[in-house]
This record gives sequence, C-alpha cells and structure tokens, in this order.
Amino acid sequence: QSMMQVSLPVIKHGSTDQPGLYAEHVCYQIGSEMIIKDICLHLLPNEKVAIIGSSGAGKSTLLQLLSCVYQPTFGQIKCGSKVAYVRQDSWLFSASVRENLLFDHHVNEQQLMSLLRDLDMFDWINGLPAGIDTVIGQGQLMMSGGQMQRLCLARALMRKAEYLLLDEITSALDRVTEKLVMDVILKSQCAAVLVTHRLNYLKDYDRVILMDSGQIIALGHFNELMANSAAFRNFYNRLSSQTNML
Repeated sequence: QSMMQVSLPVIKHGSTDQPGLYAEHVCYQIGSEMIIKDICLHLLPNEKVAIIGSSGAGKSTLLQLLSCVYQPTFGQIKCGSKVAYVRQDSWLFSASVRENLLFDHHVNEQQLMSLLRDLDMFDWINGLPAGIDTVIGQGQLMMSGGQMQRLCLARALMRKAEYLLLDEITSALDRVTEKLVMDVILKSQCAAVLVTHRLNYLKDYDRVILMDSGQIIALGHFNELMANSAAFRNFYNRLSSQTNML
C-alpha cells in the first residue's frame, strides 16, 4: 500500500454547535462486561487535562472512545473540531522523517524545525545519514522508544488539530526530555488530554480526571482535588510513595 493511501490518525467527530469535545453518558461494553460506565465530560478548547488511575481503570479506553477509535455502546461523542490521537505504541511509516512528519501537508519549514528543536530532536535528525530525508520505519533505521514517541507527537502537532489525545506519551522518556516534551504540550495552542502515570506535572494541568473501574470518581484542578476529594488524596499519596511515579 502506498504511503499516500494511508491516513494518519486524525479524526473528524460528529459536529456540535457548542465549542469543545463532549462525552454524553458514554458506556462501552465488551461481552458482558461494562468497561466504561456512564461518562459525562466536556473538554474545553485549549485546556490541558490529565487522566490518571490504576491499571485497568479505563483510561486508555476512554481516550480511544474520545478519538473514535472505539464507538460507544451507549451514549455519544460530539466534537466539531479535528482530533489527533497518539498511542503509547505509536507507529511510523516506512518513509523519510520528513514524510512521516508532514505526510501530504504543506507547512512552514521554519515552524517544523522550531518544533523539532523544542522536542530535542533537531540535532539527532541532522546527524542521520540523509538528515530529515533519512528513511525510517519498520525494517529501517533503529530508533529508541522515546525517539518514536517524540516523532509521533511532532507529527500530531504539525496536523494543527484542535484536540490532542495522548496516551502515555512520555513513558519512554528520561526526566530531562520529559520536561521538554511537557513544556511543548502545555504551551501548545490546542487542547490536550493525556493519559499518564506520572504525578509530577499534575499541578500544571487545568483539570485532572481520576478514574476507577470505568468511572470518573474525581474531576477538577489538582489543588481543588487535594482539598476536597479523599479518593484523589489517597490515590496521590499512595503513588507518591513510589519514586518512579514522580
């Protein structure tokens, strides 16, 4: 299959007259098990939201529902904007770095180079045999998980989507690189929803969602949740004792 026949993961949702991305009484069932249970959520333009919770809480499933990778069993997702979804195990085309980042879109080369510098990718790409025109992807140049994650994030950002849905996008990064990436995400001119197990940036998000057993059990700013939600405090304090979560 040629590269031009493959679509990148950017989804146009059902339209709504109101700004934002909506989940209205969304449920998702696999077999007899209800994985996501009656989620109601309104994500505002430009806001940054973290989704946290224990393993199996439904975080990634909710993100896939918001991106329309999965269709709700009940309820509906509404959005009049373009959405870009980046999985933890994101993939790259067997094509050049440039083609992976830009696909068939015409963008400002200066903006691309600036973004690559911000993500600490510029020097690495320039050091490749053919620079940004080096072929990567399956069976090509070997890359680390962190390099792949950053390239996939850069690709999503270059699509100029109004909503970024990111699943553990910093899981393979060291702390220094993670800070660079988080600075780019938090300063981006779009909404961003991140599934994360790291707690050290929770204060920087506009809102934090705590999930358990397929439900949202706490939602609000970090300070508000620490003051008013026992479930959030208990979860945060328990994970804070695990040094790899900070």
